[in-house]
Amino acid sequence: MNIDSSSTILFDNGSLRPESIIEFRFLCEKLSKFLKRPLLCAGLLHSHKVSVEKLNGEAMPKLEFLLKELLKKGQKNFYLLPFFIGPSLAIKDYLPKILLSLKKDYPQATFNISPPLAGDNLRSPDLRLSYAIFCDVKKIIDESNHKSFGILLVDHGSPVKEVCDVKNSVGKQLQNRLEKEFFDRIIKTECYSMERRNGDAYAFNEPLLDKCHTGNACSQSVVILAPLFLLPGRHAGKGGDIDQILSESLPFNTEKIQKTKLLHASDTTIEILKDRLNGCLHSPWMQV
Repeated sequence: MNIDSSSTILFDNGSLRPESIIEFRFLCEKLSKFLKRPLLCAGLLHSHKVSVEKLNGEAMPKLEFLLKELLKKGQKNFYLLPFFIGPSLAIKDYLPKILLSLKKDYPQATFNISPPLAGDNLRSPDLRLSYAIFCDVKKIIDESNHKSFGILLVDHGSPVKEVCDVKNSVGKQLQNRLEKEFFDRIIKTECYSMERRNGDAYAFNEPLLDKCHTGNACSQSVVILAPLFLLPGRHAGKGGDIDQILSESLPFNTEKIQKTKLLHASDTTIEILKDRLNGCLHSPWMQV
């Protein structure tokens, strides 16, 4: 297969928040320079609905529409990089349906998909995820005179247990790193979901963030919020759902809560994406 004749596309779930799309596009440009390889970006959903006036005059395409356009131009080989932390339904269910539909009209097309950022071993997710969070947490601790810290590692919550397992594993990795670095201080890391679907089948997402005031982390001198989110959308963005939940749930001034950066801002994320592409070029995680 001629790699030069292929298209490489970084895609996320999509967002209706312009700032999220702009940050995602910036990340794509940064990754393209790092890889020294042309790179396109698209959203699975939502992003294409945002007006170009809010996106510096350039629309964000929907992945399905972008693929159709490239297929019509004769492109046949595609490498798709999911900008997702774990194997969400968007990747494992929604995306394959789109690609299979496209192959009905373009049977010669090949879609090679890399693993998400966590990698393909979900029981032991890529250690660099917890390292990226650890670096920000460490900076906050180093600049504080307090002796006890509570870390709230929060993800969205998912109907897929494997996604929740990734969060819990990253939380354990983070706790282990902190204990080794700050053995003389009290560190409590707790994992929460922002929300969950109703029913016992989705109870693995517990505990929810609105109950964090009952945990040990919030009883520490300093509380550090570590969002396991990639981009500043309506959940993890400023004034988003997470900020709202904390303002309603915690019995103390939420201005005292310090936050780590979202993962799109970490150079470690760029390194992970580079490795995901290199792996996909030789042995795709999924192929349609």
